[in-house]
Amino acid sequence: MATTYLEGDLYPTTASVIPSILSLEEHFQITKEKDRDMKKRFGTFMDVKHDEFDPIYLIFSLLHPCKTLELNGELFEEGKRRLLDFIKQEIAEGNCLYHSSRSKADRNPHTQLFKRRRIVNSNTSSSTVQEDSNIAELKREVEEYIEILNKGDFHAEADPLVFWREKSGRFPNLSPIALQYLAMPATSASAERLFSCSGLSCKGKKTNVSSVLLESQTLCRFNKKFDF
Repeated sequence: MATTYLEGDLYPTTASVIPSILSLEEHFQITKEKDRDMKKRFGTFMDVKHDEFDPIYLIFSLLHPCKTLELNGELFEEGKRRLLDFIKQEIAEGNCLYHSSRSKADRNPHTQLFKRRRIVNSNTSSSTVQEDSNIAELKREVEEYIEILNKGDFHAEADPLVFWREKSGRFPNLSPIALQYLAMPATSASAERLFSCSGLSCKGKKTNVSSVLLESQTLCRFNKKFDF
């Protein structure tokens, strides 16, 4: 299942990495093949007790509601425990989309006239309070999302992009972060197919095709299964 999914015409994202490895591990256990210890080979992101354990792929799987159903209990619990700290670290390093909530005064265009005055009168304590408030709001969203996962309050075959867009009002901070991470491809197969398709479209007698037409043809070919 895992190899078919990763090598097919689908577009697997990083959320599929750990579930695919778990699927392969289960297959090897059934077939009793030797030297196929997946946990040992991919211990840095599969073994929560590993000295160099990196939760990044686990977090990606956790942000995909349906993929959480494919995680074992140990990984699922570890992912829930690390989710908030991981996101906070990504925000601090500027690696993810995060727009902290602003006060009404900051959203008012008239306050731009007093920008210099605000800068002069601003102090560290007020910014610290605002930052603490933003983190508290993010923590609330993470806890509510984990509660959804615990209760299984989602469709088992739900599209994660649709899920997070529908929940954007409930999770205004967590939703854009999840959508960003869920868009990361797990392999380069889709990009390679795209270049191959574009190359065939301007081969032989089609060498004079314009870039606009080539782009349109490629876009239509790769999105023909979608009903716009």
